[in-house]
Amino acid sequence: MKHIWIIGTGGIALATYRLYSKRDDCSVRLIGRKEVQENNFAKVNSNDEGQISDFIIKNGIPDVVIVATGLLSNQSHGPEKTIASFTSDWFDENLKANFYPGVFWCKSLTAHLKRKDAIKFVILSARVGSISDNQLGGWYSYRISKAALNMFVRNTANEWRYKYPQSIILAYHPGTVDTNLSKPFQNSGIKKLFTPDEAAHNLKQNIDNLDDPKIWSGQLIDWRGDIVQP
Repeated sequence: MKHIWIIGTGGIALATYRLYSKRDDCSVRLIGRKEVQENNFAKVNSNDEGQISDFIIKNGIPDVVIVATGLLSNQSHGPEKTIASFTSDWFDENLKANFYPGVFWCKSLTAHLKRKDAIKFVILSARVGSISDNQLGGWYSYRISKAALNMFVRNTANEWRYKYPQSIILAYHPGTVDTNLSKPFQNSGIKKLFTPDEAAHNLKQNIDNLDDPKIWSGQLIDWRGDIVQP
């Protein structure tokens, strides 16, 4: 029986939770700050290290963790087009949604890992967090928070390589998915728009293919399974 934890309650997280829940060989927990009407839901604030640590102590080490939290805009803010629009408050909100959840869950789990453990820890990131791929600029807070996340994944992979050589930590770009996060930007020439169910299928397929930590740990890959250069 594989134990799967999915962190987040957005469109991709819910679709992935429901996909794994159909399998008889999986025990799935959906974890989030906001209550949702799903079986096996646990209320945990992913910006609260104490709550995260308590949950891990009570539930042990899972086989797969998927961190699917994210923020691009809200009712009062959108992604910045120019540096003139950058504010520390909005950047902090991006860090709370795009960066800290993955860091805090990883930090707390690492404290309980044993050398023999073989965990797959996948954090949803974005291609726009790739420095080498940035040809357009803009979207300062979102890009920078995702770039920081990608660096965190690479840093942690280097640490895990020696301490937990069978475990994998990975950043994952799901493509543009028809969720609340992308809705305000879906008319901007997007070539491919995935449904949440398609995104969940792609995510699961890529996780199933993570067979060698030496190849995959520390990478940013996209929904096709291709490595994206940082």
